[in-house]
Amino acid sequence: MYKLEVQLVSRPLNHDVVCQVSILSDGTTAVEGADFVLLNSTVTIPAGQNLAYAEVECLFEGLSEHEEKRTVAFELKGPENAPVIPKVNQFSLSMMMKCKFEPEDFEGTYVVEDQSGYAGEYPPYEVELSLVSYDELTQRAVFESVGLYEQSIPVMIILQENPDGSYSVTIPKQEYFEDPDWGMVWIENVTPGTFSPCELTIQTNYKIYDFAEDWDRINLSIWTKIR
Repeated sequence: MYKLEVQLVSRPLNHDVVCQVSILSDGTTAVEGADFVLLNSTVTIPAGQNLAYAEVECLFEGLSEHEEKRTVAFELKGPENAPVIPKVNQFSLSMMMKCKFEPEDFEGTYVVEDQSGYAGEYPPYEVELSLVSYDELTQRAVFESVGLYEQSIPVMIILQENPDGSYSVTIPKQEYFEDPDWGMVWIENVTPGTFSPCELTIQTNYKIYDFAEDWDRINLSIWTKIR
């Protein structure tokens, strides 16, 4: 529930003041009935007061955390033929899907589907993620992943909350395993990935390489939490 403030320019009056609340098509990108519901189209400011609230229920049925914010533009009107007007007669409400999330929620078992740039689609496999550390000040969590690319060596993965509330996932450059012929093999992101706290899925990419060449390049790696 979101409360929209309706305030008068004047001092409190000795009688009730009824203001009308309407939705402006110009500036509104959200869909009424799917994204939100305006619960009261009229707002009564009681006698002796100069403030009341209109209530908007955000439904989120038509919203996705992957989409841009949707906006509702409102207009307020005071009584006709009266010297009483709202202090602000137009305002907007922006809505965006955001799920409550704790770093511990990132832990668990994921099914991974890898799309290789060299070998095509690999069969799904499972990885285990466990929390190693969390810095509340920087919103940075470090995890270990066992089973990535069907290897038993743990891989460090960093989950970072961004200023806009989204999450990025990075696999920093690190030693992955040592090959008897080629020596040390590394793994790292090509570009940072994303994490959806609503769907509990990761979309990322990475490459595995030695000092001379790439062993494999995973263009798309989708992780879905199953437990």
